[in-house]
Amino acid sequence: MAVNYHLKMHLSNRFYGHAHILARYCGLTEDVPMTGILQHGWGAQACIAPCHMKLPWSHFVWSRRNLKQAEHYELAGNVVAVGSPYLYMLQEDAVSFAPKPSKGEKSLLAFPFHGWEEQAVSEVHFSTYLDSLLQLRKDGFDPITVCLYWLEYENPSIRSLYENNGMAVITNGRRDDNPDFLYKQFKVIQEHACVTSNRVASCTFYALASRRPYFSFGLCPGLSATVDASGKEYAAWQEQNFSTFSYDKFDGSCQVERAMEELGADCMMSPSDLKETLGWNDRLPFKIWLMKVQRFIYYRKLYYC
Repeated sequence: MAVNYHLKMHLSNRFYGHAHILARYCGLTEDVPMTGILQHGWGAQACIAPCHMKLPWSHFVWSRRNLKQAEHYELAGNVVAVGSPYLYMLQEDAVSFAPKPSKGEKSLLAFPFHGWEEQAVSEVHFSTYLDSLLQLRKDGFDPITVCLYWLEYENPSIRSLYENNGMAVITNGRRDDNPDFLYKQFKVIQEHACVTSNRVASCTFYALASRRPYFSFGLCPGLSATVDASGKEYAAWQEQNFSTFSYDKFDGSCQVERAMEELGADCMMSPSDLKETLGWNDRLPFKIWLMKVQRFIYYRKLYYC
């Protein structure tokens, strides 16, 4: 299928290399657009942006949890669970699991919860998280690698917090138009014996799916521009739903089954079925044209109402 009708409003489909991974799984070129919007990170809710809910397009979520949550919203388009792109990536021949971590049996990879381009996490949280990591070092975890989102990585004051305490600091780069993002994440996860974060997030389930134990430790932060800026509400929800990830209950086991459930392993499709679901067929040019028209009508109504 030698056609490239990439739509700018579909930029999120390309986050973390998701579109590239799914296209590769289906044997297509990496620039084929989807006829809908793909969930781009793990979340406890439907993971459909409010600004997309009234558009008459398909929404491609990861798991049955997300599919069930979507039932609580009045969506203009249909919702289909297709599984996480990370799980499709793990099926590639070039991706292989390392039986032993190259960094050592007590090596630890830490993912501090991060902000994004429009919502920040207070620098105070990164300083507080350092205290948590120093406590883990006292408990025997060493060496410790801290993986930051590019925004925090480019902030010298945040990066130096960890570097000045003998921790390696890395980043997988920006999320947009970075097809190697998840491959880098898988590689660095494999290099370490355990993975941790101060908030259950995508990295939690990527680690477990990559056969590395995970635990949560440290003060759970929130995002600045949300109703839960302190993170207290999420922390309470996290304790209620994912208490087995808590550090005080950590026994070194790897809860792979939980990752498979949250990432939608039972929703994964064959290459032919996924191609049809994402609209990667002979009708693609027409569907892309129709989506442009639908978007124009939708925003025209908003403007004149």
